[in-house]
Amino acid sequence: MCSRSRDTVYVGPVEIAGQYGAIVDALATQGVRCDLHLRFDHPFGYSTELVDQGWVLRTYRRIIAFRESHDLPRVPHRILLEATRRLLWSIHAVTSILRYRTFVFAFAMTFAPEGRDLPVLRLLGKRVVVVAANGSEARPPYVDDFHRGFTSAEVSRSVRRKRRTLARIERWADVVIGAPLSSSQFLSRSFVNYFAMGMPCRPITLPADTVPDDKVDPRTVRVLHAPSNPRGKGTEHIRKVVESLIGDGLVIEYSEITDQPNEVVLARLAETDIVIDQLYSDTPMATLAAEAAALGKPTVVGGYGWDVLRPWVPNGMWPPSELCRAETVRDALERLVADPVYRRSLGGRAKDFVTTRWSLHEVGERWRRVLEGTYPEDWLVDPMAIVYTNGSLLNDADARARVRALINDCGVQALGLSHNPRLEVAFVAFAKAASPPL
Repeated sequence: MCSRSRDTVYVGPVEIAGQYGAIVDALATQGVRCDLHLRFDHPFGYSTELVDQGWVLRTYRRIIAFRESHDLPRVPHRILLEATRRLLWSIHAVTSILRYRTFVFAFAMTFAPEGRDLPVLRLLGKRVVVVAANGSEARPPYVDDFHRGFTSAEVSRSVRRKRRTLARIERWADVVIGAPLSSSQFLSRSFVNYFAMGMPCRPITLPADTVPDDKVDPRTVRVLHAPSNPRGKGTEHIRKVVESLIGDGLVIEYSEITDQPNEVVLARLAETDIVIDQLYSDTPMATLAAEAAALGKPTVVGGYGWDVLRPWVPNGMWPPSELCRAETVRDALERLVADPVYRRSLGGRAKDFVTTRWSLHEVGERWRRVLEGTYPEDWLVDPMAIVYTNGSLLNDADARARVRALINDCGVQALGLSHNPRLEVAFVAFAKAASPPL
């Protein structure tokens, strides 16, 4: 456990697929001490060895787990539990503000809802870095699958709430880290480019008994899909694509894994030849693809915005995945299956990338510069210059339909883009245009 002196950095309060535990490790390579504080236990077991185990948050997490696993029939019990939870979180917030000078807040979440505590932190002279680059914390709700089933009125309220939160973060945080496709629509001030910094990747060490023996049939290509959200990842279409390729005579052993601890996923990655991440991504290499890369495995990643994103990624920082559009995923997978030389080459380039450009040491050095405020100007991105409309985790047709419904029901202003007229016009045109067939 890191020392809790005032020079130690607070990191939290949530974990996103192990990224913040890796940031703690990355900063450790630069001699920067961090404490990782989590409000919730990660369902897949990421970063548990690094979490600060003080009694306040430990009790808080137990209350959360108890509430999720029990249906309390009596209202007084529910009220008492909620009051205790809030009291514990308030204690944690106050003691943390007194203890730490520097804060790294994950997923645009601070101690108070909608970042209402940020002016207080500024008044007290704290240095605050807010990460809004993970996806749904900044992405417009109308192009985000996590808002599937919401009415237009509910989506409109979510837009207003997200705009308020991000506006407060932009005003009061010392540094905002964002990603050009997932973070730019609601922001109006320049932010530090996530792709200039990179995602820190820990070395992966597997027990000897998880390393597979040579395949009995060397012609068989093992393909793994590990969706955390099968609908949002396009799993049904991926299955059809694999079945089609098998029908054409390619020798594929296809498997899926979901809702499993990270150690189980890593063991399965070690046994595979190709990974299919998803069809509707707005980042070329998310955590699963990075873990596959660390093991020398290539990953197919579908998305709609690669041409928009590429100019915003610095030289040498573009992750080597097999990128495609959702409607061309069959061609991408077929190429990797049919060409073992290319497949191994891409896996090797991916491994080189995450062990150099995204290594703990290199990313840690960039994080240190952010904490010190010494990062270069060319790391900054002007969100007003980015026009991207597809979002993530949903196909083109669904995205257009949702935007169209929101405009029809609540008006163009419900998009929350009045600060960026060019982007607002682009979303209106996006809603009216026809989708390419999937």
